[in-house]
Amino acid sequence: MKKKMVWLFSAAVMMAGMLFATPSTTKADEDVKIADGIYIGTVYVGGMTEEEANAAISEYVDNLMSTTFTLKGVDGTSVDATAQEMGITADASDSVAAALEVTHTGNLITRYKDSVDLKTTDRVLPISLEVDKQATAMFIYNHHDALSKDAIDATLKKSGDEFTYVAGTDGEQVKEVESVYAINEFLGTEYDGTNTEIQLVTEVVEARGTEEELSVVKDLLGTYTTTYGNNSGSSREHNVENGASFVNGTVVYPGEEYFTHQNLEPITEENGYEMGGTYLNGAIVDSVGGGICQVSTTLYNAAIRAELEITQRFNHSMTVTYVEPSADAAMAGDYKDLRFINNTDYPIYLEVTTDGTYITANIYGCETRPEGRKVDYESVIVSEGEETYETKLDDTQDLGYYNIDQYAHIAITAQLWKVVTVDGKEESRELFNTSTYKASPKIATIGTKGATAEQLALINNAIATNDEEQVLAAIDQALALSAAQEEEKKATDQGTDKKKNNNGNTDSTDTTTDTTTDTTTGTTTDTTTDTTTSTSAEE
Repeated sequence: MKKKMVWLFSAAVMMAGMLFATPSTTKADEDVKIADGIYIGTVYVGGMTEEEANAAISEYVDNLMSTTFTLKGVDGTSVDATAQEMGITADASDSVAAALEVTHTGNLITRYKDSVDLKTTDRVLPISLEVDKQATAMFIYNHHDALSKDAIDATLKKSGDEFTYVAGTDGEQVKEVESVYAINEFLGTEYDGTNTEIQLVTEVVEARGTEEELSVVKDLLGTYTTTYGNNSGSSREHNVENGASFVNGTVVYPGEEYFTHQNLEPITEENGYEMGGTYLNGAIVDSVGGGICQVSTTLYNAAIRAELEITQRFNHSMTVTYVEPSADAAMAGDYKDLRFINNTDYPIYLEVTTDGTYITANIYGCETRPEGRKVDYESVIVSEGEETYETKLDDTQDLGYYNIDQYAHIAITAQLWKVVTVDGKEESRELFNTSTYKASPKIATIGTKGATAEQLALINNAIATNDEEQVLAAIDQALALSAAQEEEKKATDQGTDKKKNNNGNTDSTDTTTDTTTDTTTGTTTDTTTDTTTSTSAEE
């Protein structure tokens, strides 16, 4: 009896092991297939081996690369980004492993239940989609302006000597880092293969400047005036006036850096600019916006008298006439700019006005410097070269034609010294900047059309001296030769006619036309605009 009970107990234990134990797979792992009715994300993997499932996931990700997601910003703004641009990747290894276990592992009851459930309900296992954080953050950063709304800071409107407060409006901007995590959260929990709109994370940006903060702007901190209406050309004068209008009325807040070029751009005809003279490779050429360097130069001189912190300033490649050497500030593209920081504790107001003759820059703020303290600047030429002269012969222009194509600029090294006086007594004198200017020759074109060998020899011999006075004298001599030759020819013709009449051959009236050579003197006006390097014109 006791032996029978032991046998029954052993059998029961064996049966329990069959029901609850996890048996090893009788086939090789690569032969195990995922049960029907199982998805990983939107990819159906039922009946696949592990290798086939991983291949299906890879194919899904490859096809996903062309999918376009709409990244939504502020006030209905959006940009489209493909999965490839965001560097989306998928990690489905855990899900494939989990899919293989369904109906193949676990106790008998669990496997049986899974099999029954899959006959009526599909099972969806997650697929881990994730963007490349750095690539996506950079993509959003590059489209920041299109997705955000800038705050409009409070400003001032000046009428006469009075300032009126103009309230600003708050803005809203996209937060790049937080938005990357929001995209990953969407891909992991919400993306079903069809919904592709993703709301980015934004934050409110408050407008700067209260009425109280701006009410202190009333003191003139620095001022400077230059002459631009000096026959430099109507287009250049227009550009000075147009550029001044873009700077005028700007408020710069404490600690803020001001970029002059940003306020003047785009330098295009659509933005009101015209073709004007600029320096390029030692010559004066026309380019859109020629003349706006005078705006930056005038503003520079006001800024240094307000003792603002200059963070970027370039002198021109050649000297200009509207300020002394070392007192200029060139503009060229977006790499030569005038930049300064409002290093005061209060907002400042930039006023730049024109009247057809003068351009004036005024900088207003809250004066905190001691009364009786005055700041001025002195230009000192350290070294200078000699003027050079070049000529070009043009056989399409009549003999006597002389046109100045370009006026000379001499090579100069100059210094600008900051001089501070208190109650009329000099307190300090310090070197503020050193500027080096290149030389360019005076270039003239000489007409040689109709010139004889003798006349050309006269002119070429004079050109060899590099002396303009001798060249001009040689041209006069060449013209005199032409006049003498005409007189000689006229006298010869008259003698021949007289001889014919005396011989009674032909009774004719000698009609001659006294022809003189028309000498045209051309001039060009030095626009005193500015250059850049050998590849771009200073504006």
